[in-house]
Amino acid sequence: MNIPGRHRQLSLFFLVVLLGLAASMLFSQEKKAGDAALGTKKYSDYERSQTCGTSCHVDFFRQWEQSMMSQAYTHHWDEIEYFTLAVPHAEKDPKVAGVKAGCNGCHAPVAFLAGDVPPPPPSANSRANESVSCDVCHTITGFQGDVPHNFNYVSEPGKVKYGPREGLVSPAHETKQSDFLRSADFCGTCHNEKDPYGIWVKSTHLEWKAGPYAKEGVRCQDCHMTYAPGRNASMSKELPNVAQHLFHGAHDPGKVRGVVELRIHPDIREAEPSEQVRFTVALFNQKTGHSFPTGSAEERMLWF
Repeated sequence: MNIPGRHRQLSLFFLVVLLGLAASMLFSQEKKAGDAALGTKKYSDYERSQTCGTSCHVDFFRQWEQSMMSQAYTHHWDEIEYFTLAVPHAEKDPKVAGVKAGCNGCHAPVAFLAGDVPPPPPSANSRANESVSCDVCHTITGFQGDVPHNFNYVSEPGKVKYGPREGLVSPAHETKQSDFLRSADFCGTCHNEKDPYGIWVKSTHLEWKAGPYAKEGVRCQDCHMTYAPGRNASMSKELPNVAQHLFHGAHDPGKVRGVVELRIHPDIREAEPSEQVRFTVALFNQKTGHSFPTGSAEERMLWF
């Protein structure tokens, strides 16, 4: 009987099994992004925004409540667009089936990551109603791929919360400074979108990248999260330059006022009653760091 040989065979067998288990564990822990992240988390992995705003981040929570980020899933137009247009279309056409889940990669990220497809409508008041919540943004650590787009962010929920400043201490969680959170690429994970046919139907971040603001180092956050005196948390000292979480954009008249120059030229200077006059309208983008209007192709409208 060749006992040593048999021992070697058994040892080799167990080594192969252990390596297989290790590889399986590594694969299961692999960071997933975009479509691959669907259903990889649980609702309970993420704090509710109300929890953040109860005692520590009161000001940020109140600002967020007023912002479109808090309404990304519940706003009436988004509800119509998703439940009346996107979901029925996705169920009929296999080519666009992915939008049934994919829309919420950016409009209701916690529901998407929890695999809730489609989530209950806003009237059900489920956790999908949290829309783009505090914990979603402050637990994103990067993105996968060459270009940030189509919710290809990496979400790592847990006790570590990521922010723009170093050296902050919280009694509720660990904090880490994140350069990615401060970058325009962070915004690009949801403000660039390529449709199932390979067409860029939203390219706000790419427009910025090709424009003068990017070359000057002006980021999305510099315009849409402007600084003001305030506190990062209720127990921290007041600072002169705290990023506001109102996310003002084209939906705010005050933000749009003065950013474009409108010129109207009639083809004749004087006209008689009932005489036709042709007007040429020219719009000059003076201050926005991207195209104007921008955003999703189906919403890219400007009313004079």
